[in-house]
Amino acid sequence: GMFGLITIFFLSVIALFVTANASDEWLDITKYSQDLKTNPILTPSDRFEWILGDPTILDIGDRRYVLANEIFHGIIVYRQSSDSQLNGDEGEFNYEKVGAAVGHPGAVRPYCYVEDDTIYLFYEQYTLRSFFANSVLMMKTGRLTDEGDLEWNKDETVVLKPELEWEKENSSRVGNAFVFFNDREP
Repeated sequence: GMFGLITIFFLSVIALFVTANASDEWLDITKYSQDLKTNPILTPSDRFEWILGDPTILDIGDRRYVLANEIFHGIIVYRQSSDSQLNGDEGEFNYEKVGAAVGHPGAVRPYCYVEDDTIYLFYEQYTLRSFFANSVLMMKTGRLTDEGDLEWNKDETVVLKPELEWEKENSSRVGNAFVFFNDREP
């Protein structure tokens, strides 16, 4: 009734007031990082992209990069601004878009592994003709240039196809690339 409408009105006003005044509030995520409540760290590259997902952090040299996927543009690379430091509080969340690591629609869930001077980028690649129902795990390599930029090779290799029965149920896909190496003897 009327009491419910008045309650909803007052709760909406309070929520608006709290949101308007929350712009300076930081949330402790870990003992090393914080997040600004009302300010996204990264945003999609254009208004037709509604998802910027599956971020992975790449610390290489003295720079930090974030790789995240968009539906239409593939895997986008963001670099921490040059005036930021890895451990600095002010610039920790100041990133600029530098381009695409993988420029294919349907490239999602990036994961980077660095060994020696080579960056191994693993990601899931959906096929568009299956309307994102089928996928394979891909790998491409890159490196950090002397100028401090990421440079990606054109090599894109399929490293895993769905082969197990449960990977083929209702679709044919693999997902969420995470790779590690075990140096122990068997």
